Amino acid sequence: MQVTAFYVIVAMLATSGWQVAAINRHNQALAEQRAAAAILATAKPVDKKPTLIFGGLPTTISLPKYDLNLKILKGNYNSTINTWSVAPRDAQFAEGSSWPNNWRGNTIIYGHNNVHVFGLTKTLKAGDKAIITTATGHRFVYAFVKSTQVKPEQTAILSKSTSSPELTILTCTGLFNEYRRLMHFTLVEAV
Repeated sequence: MQVTAFYVIVAMLATSGWQVAAINRHNQALAEQRAAAAILATAKPVDKKPTLIFGGLPTTISLPKYDLNLKILKGNYNSTINTWSVAPRDAQFAEGSSWPNNWRGNTIIYGHNNVHVFGLTKTLKAGDKAIITTATGHRFVYAFVKSTQVKPEQTAILSKSTSSPELTILTCTGLFNEYRRLMHFTLVEAV
């Protein structure tokens, strides 16, 4: 009888540990949502008739939090072998996504999950900045909102149509880089 009671107590403690971990994950997600909502709530109001800035091809991306400045190359998808071109030390612009602008669309920049490219971005916090410059000399400043994780075959992000200008930075994640981490940013300034 004492052995059975011991196993029941051990099972209860193990279950409560899982519940605490689940509650902690839930609280973390709520905190990220609140921080993202606060950023969106404090964003500058858009002029009724803003000057449209169509930035052209992105050439560099900067993440000031990490003192990271990367050249952006054109990236393309090879449908024959189902892979994207990926440079070892540069970011890449996903052709087919929107060029940076101040009116709508999702600009997708991707790169390796290593120390030279986007490996450090695991610690992004709501409000952290990403700055893209373009071939036409325009500068677009974005604020981090949230991250999501998807399987590689979940490609809807590539054709996502948005009514406001957004930036998505994409890199690998997971123990064997078997998933994709999408870092979502909203435009806060365009010049």
